[in-house]
Amino acid sequence: MKYKCTEVTRNKIKRAFLELTNIKPANKIFVKEIIQVAGISRACFYVHYENIAALIHEIGNDTVKSIMEITEEKKYTADMSREIACNRALAQYVQENKKTVSILMSEYGDPDFLKEWHIHVKKQVLLRLEKDHIPINHDIEDMVEFAMNRVFDTILQNLDDPFDEVFKALNIMDKFMLCLVVSTHYSRLKL
Repeated sequence: MKYKCTEVTRNKIKRAFLELTNIKPANKIFVKEIIQVAGISRACFYVHYENIAALIHEIGNDTVKSIMEITEEKKYTADMSREIACNRALAQYVQENKKTVSILMSEYGDPDFLKEWHIHVKKQVLLRLEKDHIPINHDIEDMVEFAMNRVFDTILQNLDDPFDEVFKALNIMDKFMLCLVVSTHYSRLKL
């Protein structure tokens, strides 16, 4: 019972913070405003969070968990329709939560957010390559890293664009990465 109350209170605090970001920038929000919107006491806020940075960090963790669920439920296969489904789900999630994602990626956001998201996506890509029997070596990892950086840049640049633009960009980058890795693999076989 205590856990459920804690979760309900934390969710109220997170919702209050995100609601306030519609009115003012994240770095201009104070605990006083959060507790007023959430309808809790200052002491209650500090029971759950050390400060606003800790609150933002938890929002980042929640977002990474959601992204992990999206990408893990769409298991990679040789069939590109799965990748397209994953990209569509990811693009849709980013579009639906673009305010949260942009806060987390801002200079006042959670520095661990991109790192955790990046680690998870890289793990999923490398698992896909292993499943396709492509040996993973330093060159392949470097190419995956390059392609992933381009994907993240694409997401950041298209955050305010319509859903279709983000989705197209993700699909182009996914195909680019796959071609890059496969061409390297086959060029090594010829040597």
